Amino acid sequence: MKIIPLYFIIILGFLASRHLDVTKESVANLLIYIVNPVVVFIGAYRVQLSVGNLALPFVIFFICVISSVVFYFLASFLWQDIRRNLVALAAGCANSGYFGLPVVTAVFGTSALGLAVVGNFGFLLFEMTIGVFLMARGHYSVMDSLKTMLKMPVIYTFALGLVFNSLKVPLSLSAEHVADLFVGAYSVLGMLMVGFGMAHMSRSSFDIKLASVLLFSKFIFWPIVSGVIVLLNRYEFNLLSEESEHILLLISLVPLAANTVALAVRFRVVPDKAAMVVVLSTIIALFYIPFVLSSLLPLLKLS
Repeated sequence: MKIIPLYFIIILGFLASRHLDVTKESVANLLIYIVNPVVVFIGAYRVQLSVGNLALPFVIFFICVISSVVFYFLASFLWQDIRRNLVALAAGCANSGYFGLPVVTAVFGTSALGLAVVGNFGFLLFEMTIGVFLMARGHYSVMDSLKTMLKMPVIYTFALGLVFNSLKVPLSLSAEHVADLFVGAYSVLGMLMVGFGMAHMSRSSFDIKLASVLLFSKFIFWPIVSGVIVLLNRYEFNLLSEESEHILLLISLVPLAANTVALAVRFRVVPDKAAMVVVLSTIIALFYIPFVLSSLLPLLKLS
């Protein structure tokens, strides 16, 4: 599969963190404050503005919020420390960009890539708004956490991209080429970040209870909720196109988000445990996704 090289990037990140003078904090800040905002801007700038296209990221954002609330409530019964915040973030996210886009290309072809990028906005907006607030709350007050959230540039680059798109503001070819370079860096740096997190794991990083809760949220809860929404859409709302339904179902199968590690590093919320469960879910996804798709392909006519 086309996702196999992603595992080699994780290994390179692990080796770089072990043997080179590379700090995971600097890479995390680079992703959060520079790379992600540029990727979101160019995606919002290029998307075809229509109800059908714009519905997908907001449906995904809605599922992110529901999953985050449900698992924060569940985690409150299991922990009374910042692991609750990590669970709330991780349960609401998915590796829809670094991992999901190659999977979409492998299953549906390059024609589906544009819509998948649009859907990815839903995850990024959750991560960089509510997700940032949740992680900041591990150390700061509500007001300070809100201020931290409002400092996330991805909120403003998303809005700016939509404004430029709607007003047909032209970008030079050189500017679009530079933006495309950021898109490539987005995937590479994201998976390197997971490798950096692996390099600092120890025996105490392996939290079986935490892993069990988050793996359940990603591989059981997300597909079920996405399936219910697809059924409601088909028989009640008719908001999403058939292509959007298929992408939503496929994206619901991808592992936990690599951005979870970047945010855990940035806000010092048990980054070693975050890396552990992200790596574990990424390994499981290599076998889980083909297994599920082999059953769903005939049912959903995805082939």
